[in-house]
Amino acid sequence: MDFTTLQPLQSLILHGYDINFSNLSRYISKQKYLKVLDMGFNSSNIAFKSSKHLRYLCLHGSHVKTLPESTSFLHNLQTLNLGDCYNLQMLPKGTKNLKNLRYFDIRNCDALTSMPVALGQLSFLRKLSMFIVGKEDGCGIDELKGLALEGELSIEGLHNVKSSMEAKNANLIKKHNLRSLSLSWPVSSDLSWRVSCNESSRHQNDEEILSALQPHSNLKKLCIFDYQGLMFPYWMMDLLLPNLVEISLENCERCHQLPPLGKLRFLKVLNICRISALKYIDDTFYGDMESSFPSLEVLSIREALCLEEWTTVNGREHFPLLSSLTVDCCPKLVKLPMIQSLKQLHIRETNVTLLTPLIMNATVLTSLVISGFNELPDGLLQNQKQLDSLNVLSCSLKSSSDLLDNLSRLKYLDIQGCSIESLPAGLQNLSSLKTLSLNFCDSLVSLPVNGLQGLSSLSSLQIQNCKTLASLSEGVGYLTSLQDLLINGCPELTSLPRSIQHLSSLQSLRIWSCRGLISLPDEIQHLNLLSLLEIRSCSNLMSLPQGVRNLNALKKLRIRGCPHLKRRCKKGRGEDWPNIAHIPSIEISNQDW
Repeated sequence: MDFTTLQPLQSLILHGYDINFSNLSRYISKQKYLKVLDMGFNSSNIAFKSSKHLRYLCLHGSHVKTLPESTSFLHNLQTLNLGDCYNLQMLPKGTKNLKNLRYFDIRNCDALTSMPVALGQLSFLRKLSMFIVGKEDGCGIDELKGLALEGELSIEGLHNVKSSMEAKNANLIKKHNLRSLSLSWPVSSDLSWRVSCNESSRHQNDEEILSALQPHSNLKKLCIFDYQGLMFPYWMMDLLLPNLVEISLENCERCHQLPPLGKLRFLKVLNICRISALKYIDDTFYGDMESSFPSLEVLSIREALCLEEWTTVNGREHFPLLSSLTVDCCPKLVKLPMIQSLKQLHIRETNVTLLTPLIMNATVLTSLVISGFNELPDGLLQNQKQLDSLNVLSCSLKSSSDLLDNLSRLKYLDIQGCSIESLPAGLQNLSSLKTLSLNFCDSLVSLPVNGLQGLSSLSSLQIQNCKTLASLSEGVGYLTSLQDLLINGCPELTSLPRSIQHLSSLQSLRIWSCRGLISLPDEIQHLNLLSLLEIRSCSNLMSLPQGVRNLNALKKLRIRGCPHLKRRCKKGRGEDWPNIAHIPSIEISNQDW
């Protein structure tokens, strides 16, 4: 792009252009009246000294590592968007000079470890996505004191807060327009900053700091990460944030009791993760309400390694609107409430005795994920008449299992990482099934010959990383509604069944990383609707069948990492070229991907 031909501009938005950086830098340096500049690429060599009228600068998603110091001279700048600049390591030292800055976005700038000094001088600043507490003067949390911030704020590096008084000086309780607040200490695995402290002082320090960071009661979302105190602060225990809609408590490893969150009338989403000291969820969790968690819709409890019991209070209503529950990696849990309103359930690596009562009582489930169980009880899904989606991951399945019986409404089935030689017999009854995905089933040898004939609605079949699969079986021919077939990472597969000719609806056929594949059947010529044929990393596939020339609907042929096919499909000269010359789009490469 030639910038020398451009007239003076007030707005310049550049995305997806081949940019000459030296020309761009010279052009911008001459644009005295430029007000809007939006460019998502590396701009570290661009100087902004002459852009005195610039009000909006967006480098979102660029690869910039440092922002030029000349950015500090943009005294009229109101918006600075650096979101998703993952490589950004440093902000200009003179950022405090951007006196008119109102919007400052540094979300997901993961390489950024500190803030410029004296950000508290930006008195017009209303939106600051992240603040990293530093040790140096002018970088403390008290820089937030006079800022009337709105929207979302994430405060990181709370281990650098020197005292509860300094934390209180951040004045979060006065920021009535904040809607989302995230408070983070360093991850608990990185405790080098705590070496000089004994255990009790660590806990006490975190507790005092968090207590002093009480937000305004208007707050809607609260996230606390890597807090090492033994108890949550009084403002969480005494219901001083009544308007909360979403809460996340993660890596609060030493807390042994949850706040009475059941009192929060508007709470819809609750995420509890890696609270290792938590042994019991009891009546204190629900508060003294007749109906606790009256609005909660989504609840996730993950990696509570010591949690043993989760009880409810008799005679009271709990979770009347809860529709989604995740119980993940709670190996000691032997008791939990039965929740009939559930529509989505994800349960992984938890005591198997919980499975049957939990699932049997949830009779309106539409989505179920079961993961990490050595054996699944018989009759587990007999009440699930509404189930649309089922994921079975890393479980031992038997072909005689009744798991798939009576699932007449099931549309999506994913079996992944399961020790199974053949699919459960109930598969043939899934007349509503649209997608079947089989992944990392290392013992699976073949698909059933007759077990597929009931899959009259199946439109997508994906078979991936099944190392011993030697045959799809002729039963594939029953799948007359199939539109997409993907076979990936099945090294024992040598060919496709001749019955593939009956897949009259097939539009996409993709075969990847099947090094044992030697040939494709000539019956492929009967796939009249096939528009995409993609073959990757099938190094022993010797040739394409002659019948490919009859595939008049075929629009794209992609061949990668198939040396024999590359030679035979060479334009104008290869033996197979006459069979593929009619295809509008042909891509052939030595590279696998």
